[in-house]
Amino acid sequence: MDRNHDTEGLKMSAVDQAREWAMALEDREARRTQAPLAVVRANVARKAGVPPSKLLSLRKNRLKDIGVSIVEGLRAAVIRELEAELRHASHEIQILQQTGADPGCGEMQSALGRA
Repeated sequence: MDRNHDTEGLKMSAVDQAREWAMALEDREARRTQAPLAVVRANVARKAGVPPSKLLSLRKNRLKDIGVSIVEGLRAAVIRELEAELRHASHEIQILQQTGADPGCGEMQSALGRA
């Protein structure tokens, strides 16, 4: 197999992964704040430490290559987002357990579903 072909495949893989993470972060923020993507993009970019223009280019599938710092910034932002969601769900479960909530109740099942 051609060495350039292997390298190109890795670059596309990184771009695809970065696109997936960027879109997930933007979509989650848009749902959470109920704001349009154009509005939340700046917040997501700031949290991930990447330029908003990179997020737009990823969403519009314009990038053929991407820097490691962009991928790592997006990866770290996704991890932080998931950790925050886990802390929130764990806290909800703890409160429901302390209040003696029935494990079959809707609130407990809702909290468990988000964990």
